[in-house]
Amino acid sequence: MNSEKSPLCVFLNGLPGAGKSTYARRTIAGEAGWLSLDIDQIRELLGITAVDFREAGEEVRPLALALLRTQLAAGRNVVIPPTHRCRERRSQKPACAWLDACR
Repeated sequence: MNSEKSPLCVFLNGLPGAGKSTYARRTIAGEAGWLSLDIDQIRELLGITAVDFREAGEEVRPLALALLRTQLAAGRNVVIPPTHRCRERRSQKPACAWLDACR
């Protein structure tokens, strides 16, 4: 990646099952310097898929934010396909919630 450019952070949003994760994977396939920061995949890796989604999200979020910070600090790009299953999260601007944690 060109060191003169700031890293990109792309947020995808939509209903569960709309294809956000698939779109993210296909869009960055073969592109160096990109990470698809998929919370569902992190849950699977940690073996907590059977846990309540809200509870699992709270458990996974610190790790996801650490990955986001690390990737951006290294000058690499991130695409985030979040789903906001609860009304409180849907009313927030998803990009702001993630980016505030990176400051």
